[in-house]
Amino acid sequence: MAGMSRRRFVALVSGLSLVALGLVAGLVVVLVTQTPYGRDKVRDIVESRLRPNVKGKLYVGKIRGGLLGGVIIDSLEIRDPDDSLVLASGPITLDYDPRDLIDKRVLLSHAELVRPVFYARRHENGDWNFRRAFPGKGKKPNVPKVDRGFGDFIVADSVTIKDGSFILTMPWHPSDTLHGAKRDSAVHAALSSKDHEVRRTREGYAKTYRWTGIDLESPYVRIADPDSAGQLYTANTMSVRESDPPFLFTNTTAAARVHGDSLWLNVQHFDLPGSSGNAKGKVVWGSDLPVRYNIDVEADTISLADVAWVY
Repeated sequence: MAGMSRRRFVALVSGLSLVALGLVAGLVVVLVTQTPYGRDKVRDIVESRLRPNVKGKLYVGKIRGGLLGGVIIDSLEIRDPDDSLVLASGPITLDYDPRDLIDKRVLLSHAELVRPVFYARRHENGDWNFRRAFPGKGKKPNVPKVDRGFGDFIVADSVTIKDGSFILTMPWHPSDTLHGAKRDSAVHAALSSKDHEVRRTREGYAKTYRWTGIDLESPYVRIADPDSAGQLYTANTMSVRESDPPFLFTNTTAAARVHGDSLWLNVQHFDLPGSSGNAKGKVVWGSDLPVRYNIDVEADTISLADVAWVY
C-alpha cells in the first residue's frame, strides 16, 4: 500500500462497500420478489395489512410474478360476518408502477379478473353486506386531511373482466294493498314463479337478480379519487346476460357514475339478439324507500321476441 495514498484507499474501500451494499440489496429484492418464499411472505404481509379492515373472512391465494411491475394473484375471497360470500375471483393480474405505491396511490395500468363474482345483498334493516364486511373506522372529526392514505386513490387505466357475475339480493314484500288470502296467494305465486327468483330468508322474503357471463373491456375505472366526485365505470365493449327481466346484452358501450345513493347511466349503444339502441337515466336508492328508476331507452331496431317477457 506504499504507492497508494490514505485518501485513495478510503475512497476505494467506500466504493467497494457501496457495491457490496448494492449487491446485498439486489439479493434481497430477488429473494422477496422472485422466489416462492419471498412471494409467500409478501402475501402474508398483504393479508395482515388488509385483514384489520375486513370484518369477516379474507383469503388471498398464491402470488406469482416479479411484484415490482406486476403481480398475479391466483384467487381471492372475502366473506361478511355471517360467512356469506361478498367477493370471489379466479386469477387476478395487476400491472402497475411501484413508484405509485410508494406515493400511496393504487394506479393500475391494467387489471384483469377471471371469473370474478360480486354478491351485493341488502338486509331487511337496510344494511348492505359489503358495508358490514368493510365497516370503516366510523366518523372522524372534521379535520382537514393532509397526507394521502392507501385507499384514497384507486384508479385503473384498463380493466378486463372474463366470465364475471354480479348478484344482487333485495328485500321483497307483497303489495301492502293485499290482505288475508289475497296476500297469501301473491306470496305463493312469487315463491313458485319461474320468471322471478324470490325465496324465504330468516329476515323475511328476498328477491335476487343475476347478471352472468360478463365479458368487459374498460378503458377507465375510478373507485376513489379525492379530486373527483363519486366512482366511475366505463365499458368500451361488454356482454352480459340478465336474469330478471331476461336480456342478453352484447356490443355494449356505456359509462356509469355512482355518487352517494345515486347512479347515473349512459349507454351509448347496446345490442340484443334482435334489437339495438341506447339508454340514459338515473337509479336512486336509500332513504328507506324502494329503488327508483328513471331511464329512457331509444331503440334503433326492435324485435318483439326480445321483450316477450312483458306478457
